[in-house]
Amino acid sequence: MSFKLPASDEKADYVLEQFDRIARKYDLANDLISLGMHRLWKAQAIKELGIKSDGSYLDVCTGTGDLAMSIADSKGFSGKVTGLDFSSQMLLVAKTREQESHKIRTNRADQASLEWRQGDAQDLHFGDKTVDGGVIS
Repeated sequence: MSFKLPASDEKADYVLEQFDRIARKYDLANDLISLGMHRLWKAQAIKELGIKSDGSYLDVCTGTGDLAMSIADSKGFSGKVTGLDFSSQMLLVAKTREQESHKIRTNRADQASLEWRQGDAQDLHFGDKTVDGGVIS
């Protein structure tokens, strides 16, 4: 069995294919690979972000949306969070997770807004000063 890297003009499609393929197992893989440490790193990232209660935040390469949802669920937060990812399958998992967690938690019910957007991290379509902060994990 041999592996050949994709040509430069095929890389984006290859990456998209891989993330679409692993989307449903991505969280488990992160837990195993990092021994659960990614959860602590993400909590620290949110702390460092210095969230303003009515701010607007962007989670680039949001994956399954855990970081975006954690920002939206921050105590007293009533702003907006946009989770952006290249993979439609990752966003599908994020949307499903949000719906499932929404049934359990109600603190976001009429406060923070959370939006999922498909897009390329290398070509962001956000104007200057449209977000107060951003993260990528």
